[in-house]
Amino acid sequence: MPTERQLAANRQNARNSSGPRSSDGKARVGKNAYRHGLSTDARSSPAFEKQIEALALQIANADHINLADARALAAAEFDLDRVQRAKTALVNRMHVFGALDPQFLFSSMAQEVRFIKLVIWGKMSVFPQPPDPSASMPEQEPARMVEAIRRALPELEKLERYEKHATARLNRAISEIVKSKNADGRQDGPR
Repeated sequence: MPTERQLAANRQNARNSSGPRSSDGKARVGKNAYRHGLSTDARSSPAFEKQIEALALQIANADHINLADARALAAAEFDLDRVQRAKTALVNRMHVFGALDPQFLFSSMAQEVRFIKLVIWGKMSVFPQPPDPSASMPEQEPARMVEAIRRALPELEKLERYEKHATARLNRAISEIVKSKNADGRQDGPR
């Protein structure tokens, strides 16, 4: 049983760790889910919805599957395809540029201000170039691709969650189709 002192400390810690308070901080964390767009449902986009519906109609017509099951299968397949495309694009970007994000010269605004003051005071005249991450990439294949995948691994690991979710949805949709096919087969068989 926690003591009153521990409870008070827990309450204080909870108050201190309630997320960003500044408008800049809130804006920054508000964009966390928009890095790749996979956290949004594909059916929320009208363009994606049309593609999913067209795929569902093809599946339903080709295999004589009920349209609701075909829609679930098409949506799951579409989401799985989106994740796989994002992973491929991530590795390709790393392969070409050597990094996912642009490289900044200064790690903070304070460092940038200090540098500008040095330039203004005449103590610094040459503006340093930002690091080029592609310069540290191997020139020859397959070593360049291996290095690109190695550098992309942390981001690929984050995308794994979306791929597992889409695969699970795809497996559930297939199971439902098989279940309904088996149920239809039992109803149409001899009695």
